[in-house]
Amino acid sequence: FSTTFSLFFFCCFFWFVSASTMNASHLQSAAIVKLNKQLTKRAISAAIHEQGDVFAVSSEGEEIVVGSAGRGTFSPFPIYSRKYGASFLAFGHSDNDLLHGSRNSWDQTIRLLDVRTVRYRSYFSGHRSPVSDLAWHPTRDTFASGSVDGSLRLWDVRSAGATGLIHVTPGSTVKGGVVCAFDPQGTVLAVGAPRGQLRLYDVRKYDGGPFARFASPAPASSAVGHSASNPVDFTSLSFCPDGKQFAAATADGTIFLHDAFSGAVHHILDARTSLNE
Repeated sequence: FSTTFSLFFFCCFFWFVSASTMNASHLQSAAIVKLNKQLTKRAISAAIHEQGDVFAVSSEGEEIVVGSAGRGTFSPFPIYSRKYGASFLAFGHSDNDLLHGSRNSWDQTIRLLDVRTVRYRSYFSGHRSPVSDLAWHPTRDTFASGSVDGSLRLWDVRSAGATGLIHVTPGSTVKGGVVCAFDPQGTVLAVGAPRGQLRLYDVRKYDGGPFARFASPAPASSAVGHSASNPVDFTSLSFCPDGKQFAAATADGTIFLHDAFSGAVHHILDARTSLNE
């Protein structure tokens, strides 16, 4: 499993254990309950619909597999994207609507796929480098996208062009890319920047800059081998249902559970050893 795939299962766990009751024993009991051997290549990204049942996984085999999290079943018919490939995923408010990025270096377009008809409904262009994350707004038909070009763009599904732009790392590309997540109310946008930097933006006033910044988690240096010379690079973010905490996954398989107000690290989960395969 990739780090993103591990975070997907962890975020499913968030649906059943609220932030106010989560403790170390809950994290230690987290386990992989279903292995999908249908993918022909390594998994890239996973997304779960807001109702918590339908999910999708993309792979390096230029395919998307849709399944039911509740039943633990997978569609026997993958959706192929041979021309563009499929990278990062995000469901819309309908479980038929699935955003995905491209894996081809010459095409950075974001596509809105109808998984029922297997037809593209809309195209969104603007990034100069590959998309590194997608996040659908919880109450509106808008979404955010991070990119290796160091930017984060805001979109309305009714328009092909971006409606907003945040230069997270102005003038430079980012090896791991920018990652993002909305809180459950849709008022806060969390952004994972390079070298372990976390930023929180007010969605209504994002152009004024972040209202909070968190540094690379201090406990990580002793817990899982991170240090000032080898900081974390985030690969995915996700808020818990009450918005009081959010999870941040890193490239080495570590998941940090942060307080959404203070930035303090409440728990650390090492997906390489904590999840029972």
